[in-house]
Amino acid sequence: MPRTRFIYPTYSGIPALARQYDIPEGKCAVVYNTLPLLSSMSPDVQRVAENIDLMRADILAVYPARLTTGKQFEKVAALMGAIKSQTEKRCKVVFCDFPSADIPSHVYKTMIRMEGKRYGLDETDILFTSDIGYPEGFPRQGVFELFTLSNLFICPSYSESFGLTVLEAGSRGNFLVLNEAVPALKELGETLGAYLL
Repeated sequence: MPRTRFIYPTYSGIPALARQYDIPEGKCAVVYNTLPLLSSMSPDVQRVAENIDLMRADILAVYPARLTTGKQFEKVAALMGAIKSQTEKRCKVVFCDFPSADIPSHVYKTMIRMEGKRYGLDETDILFTSDIGYPEGFPRQGVFELFTLSNLFICPSYSESFGLTVLEAGSRGNFLVLNEAVPALKELGETLGAYLL
């Protein structure tokens, strides 16, 4: 049946499941458990979920940062697009952004969206929290809750003094991808077993 999805409780079993049924891994999905996580989260996170499908993403990245080119949002969008185009997984990225005087927000957001699309993301795969009513930043507790739902944290930033956000993402079980050219990120990454690029 063409619309059949094959389900397994962990990602580690997906390759074996695909081999067993002689199907592409893109027809397989992971269902961890049926706890209603979203209903117990803050109204802010529920508002995000109304604007992007958090719960059905195979790979969800959350990136809270000041909307400046030094934070390299476009690299996050590009990597997520590349992952989506190479793996057949549903990839979503939530940018918990707050304003910067470096570049007009609408200009930089357009650049980020274009880079994501160039590598494989759709318009519906990217959300800026400033576009849904949080122009001065998303609440810190909401970011932490989003990290509970996400599974990938990408930090290509050129400017970090201490990566508290990295620790928060890692504490929620996110796989960490960090910029090794930044000493603070490299130090944290080596300690936490992150992938450095």
